[in-house]
Amino acid sequence: MFVSRYYGDTYFHITLVEVIGFLGMMAGGLLISTWGGFKRHTKTLLVGMVSFGLLATLMGLVKNFYMYLVLMAVYEVALTMVQTVSTTLLQENSTPEMSGRVFGLFGAAYSSLLPIDMVVFGLLADKTSMRLLMVMSGGLLILLAVVMFMDKSLQDLFNFYFCSGNELGHCSQR
Repeated sequence: MFVSRYYGDTYFHITLVEVIGFLGMMAGGLLISTWGGFKRHTKTLLVGMVSFGLLATLMGLVKNFYMYLVLMAVYEVALTMVQTVSTTLLQENSTPEMSGRVFGLFGAAYSSLLPIDMVVFGLLADKTSMRLLMVMSGGLLILLAVVMFMDKSLQDLFNFYFCSGNELGHCSQR
């Protein structure tokens, strides 16, 4: 909808966005699979979140379609970082007997929130500028990452859930 509204409602525009998005995700997957992220997974998560937010903000501001595509490709790399690290943290820190439940809940949450987001942002897009929505969403994501980085109580909560008892031996690496 964003591309149609601001850059052009043609098959060319929509197809190019989808192809560039796919290539960005593939590049992100290759990057994470070869590099592996920072030694501390939480650092990779926070860098990915800040990058994701910054790129979303820039995508909301840029007027040139081809610059938008460049940002979109890098945005997808950041998205892949966030998704991969989130999944890795869940996988590493779930006991084997609970991992099916954890990933089932993770999948259910993702599947149920996506249509809700479409309804909320679809209605907002009819009432306000989609560029403003992109900028605000990116800014909120950056703010969330900064709060997660700065707030000791959130770090303690994170460590409690992902490092409880250190039984899996991974906490010292984060």
